[in-house]
Amino acid sequence: MSSNEKKMKYRVDIVNTCIATGLPLTVRSTAVQIFDRAIGKIIPKDEEMINILYAIIILAAKCEEIHGDLNALIRKLPDSNKQKIFDYEDEILQVLGYNLHFPSLYLRIYGILTILQEKGIIEVTNAHIDLNVSIDGKSNEIYTFHNNKWIVPCINNLWLTSVQMMDKILLHEKTGYKEIEMVYASLPFPCEAFTLLSFPFDAKNVTELRNACVKIPFSLYNPENISM
Repeated sequence: MSSNEKKMKYRVDIVNTCIATGLPLTVRSTAVQIFDRAIGKIIPKDEEMINILYAIIILAAKCEEIHGDLNALIRKLPDSNKQKIFDYEDEILQVLGYNLHFPSLYLRIYGILTILQEKGIIEVTNAHIDLNVSIDGKSNEIYTFHNNKWIVPCINNLWLTSVQMMDKILLHEKTGYKEIEMVYASLPFPCEAFTLLSFPFDAKNVTELRNACVKIPFSLYNPENISM
């Protein structure tokens, strides 16, 4: 397994662990970004990676001010070693230079959707986002195009589709891509819709990210699929 393949596998483990333990999207995003920033500066043995990844997740939860019993969270993590997790957390903090600012790409999705609605670029029939809803198998239609705007019949289908796409984007090497390009790539609308906004981006990069996500060989959303 190549270095890049290992990194992608570890990102998958982070995402699946966050899902399995019920941590919110902000923790998922922050944990992967901590991994990307820190992992090249830590040279662990393979058998230690499980506790390093757990330390990253615990640190991400603290960054996002997740209130609750961290000991209870650690107990949910299979084969975890509490002392090693805290030791690695200190090491990761030092590697990061105690810089704990990480943008939430999922919140950026929400923000862009709001702007698209405010500008009349998209029109949402049902505008209430339920973060716990499952995609309705009766209707897979995300949007239609009518009267020069994109009509979204169900915001929940759009939201969950975008979240799942962002999960896949987080698995990739993201060097060279702007934050806004990752957000646009997660949304199913054509790049034409985003040219009406004021944020500069390269449509080629958006397309590359989308195409790369199609080729992901890993399965997400399976709590039993956590391989360390």
